[in-house]
Amino acid sequence: MMARVEKDPVTVTARRLFHQAGKLDNVGDYDQAKPIFEDPAAFGPPSTWDSPKEKATGWRKVLLENPDYAEEDDIEQETFILQHHYKHSLQELAGPYYKQLVVLSDALGQSTLWPANMPFGFRMPWYTPSIQLHRRLHAQVQGPFDRLNAKGERFIDAENEAAARSTLGLYDFRALQMRMTVTPEMKEQMMQKKRGMGAPGGN
Repeated sequence: MMARVEKDPVTVTARRLFHQAGKLDNVGDYDQAKPIFEDPAAFGPPSTWDSPKEKATGWRKVLLENPDYAEEDDIEQETFILQHHYKHSLQELAGPYYKQLVVLSDALGQSTLWPANMPFGFRMPWYTPSIQLHRRLHAQVQGPFDRLNAKGERFIDAENEAAARSTLGLYDFRALQMRMTVTPEMKEQMMQKKRGMGAPGGN
């Protein structure tokens, strides 16, 4: 089965394109790497990533039409690595813009915790960047295989993602990211604090 899929012209073409794009990404030619990654015979443009199996092209077509092949550990890990190189090119091309969007999202999320201090920052800072905005971290970019397959399962399971991250020498910062649910009780406490700060003689 593996040999049959590997010899398929669709697989061969996708691998050739990934090799070309990966070399360009490695030497910093991100503007040339991106369109090759997004060639219909490779990952395809983002607008096609949610298309049905019948209209899938490139590497997505290979994985959807050969589920046993797609579920091989080596293939899942390779898919993660290929996608990582694509995301790296995107980050290098549009990283500052993506980071601005993350900052905005992070700030809006925190603003629900501190209604008394928005927008002027009285008494305490209105906005303190959380861990995902560390200067060395990238904004999270969605790739073609950060979705579910035809079975409704992840294209890349957690164990193979971890193995691929280890191969690439990547640390998964997602476990450190702020995940705080604002409950009605927390909001009420903030409102009480706001009222207390506005009272005569309040500190």
